Amino acid sequence: MLGVLTTQEAVLAAESFSAITGLVMSSDLIEEATSSDDDEPAGQWESSPWGPRAPAIRGRVRADRVDAWWKNARSRFEPGRRYLQGHLWTPELLIQALEVLPTRRRPPLALELAIRTQGAVNVETTAWTSRQRGQLLLARQLRPGIPVGSFDSFMRL
Repeated sequence: MLGVLTTQEAVLAAESFSAITGLVMSSDLIEEATSSDDDEPAGQWESSPWGPRAPAIRGRVRADRVDAWWKNARSRFEPGRRYLQGHLWTPELLIQALEVLPTRRRPPLALELAIRTQGAVNVETTAWTSRQRGQLLLARQLRPGIPVGSFDSFMRL
């Protein structure tokens, strides 16, 4: 995936990498955007129905610096395990993430929660915060029953 950081999709790849590993894409990992940079990836993703509407990262990702960080951090991540924000995935972490992460990162997490609870919990990420908190209360009540395995382990017919 780090190879993608040198392409036009670098902004989206960096967002994904950050969501998994917890790497904060700080200013030392991003080159200032030029006027031509602003027109390329950001415009592409804003007009795409599949990409984020407003990526938080503006400019070009310094792939060499991200790669250097990854070489040091990689040992903390076990192959075959799921991670969210650099922590081993748990139902509790998923619920916490839905409470505190930026709105742009919540829809895929809400979808995962809905799938794992077989539709019992549907967090409306565009609803008012008070409504989302109410929906997450139900998730906290169901937390012990939320499957922790991979999707294919609990979706077999």
